[in-house]
Amino acid sequence: PPVGSYREQKVQAMNIYAPKDYDYHDFLMIPHIHIIPCKLDYAEVSVEGISKANSIKKALNYFHQDHYIAFGDSPNDQEMLKNASIAVAMYESNKELKDIATLITKPFDQDPIYYACLQLNLMKEGLKND
Repeated sequence: PPVGSYREQKVQAMNIYAPKDYDYHDFLMIPHIHIIPCKLDYAEVSVEGISKANSIKKALNYFHQDHYIAFGDSPNDQEMLKNASIAVAMYESNKELKDIATLITKPFDQDPIYYACLQLNLMKEGLKND
């Protein structure tokens, strides 16, 4: 949702922007809130139990599927990648993400998603639209 004040509205997740390496300690003390500082200038904040992995699980259940491929680059992607059938970490990802990845792809400026899709035989070379 847009930046603004939310009163008596249901907000399940948001991003907080702060300088890189900001100390989110005070936010970690709020009960029933899950916060994941990311490598850039923000932290992902959600209500306890709300996450990318849980949202994917709900979508999989809805479509009667069991497997998914996930692409990630930040600590907020760790749970999603951990539960994926195929986990693709971006080249710039931290060590924890790379350790759980099935595939580590190229740097951001080298079409990492396209490269990973080629490596996983999800598409044939030359099908990319620039």
